[in-house]
Amino acid sequence: MGRSLRREIRFLRVYAITNSLILVVLCTAAFRQAATGAHWEIVRDLAASR
Repeated sequence: MGRSLRREIRFLRVYAITNSLILVVLCTAAFRQAATGAHWEIVRDLAASR
């Protein structure tokens, strides 16, 4: 039973770390996309005001 419990805990750790890394990658991509979109809006507004 001890080995089985250790195996499950190891699996849960790997699962948690993997999901955390995926979440970080997705959040980073979303924020970078939002920042890029905002940047181009500002550039477009500046060009239109000239």
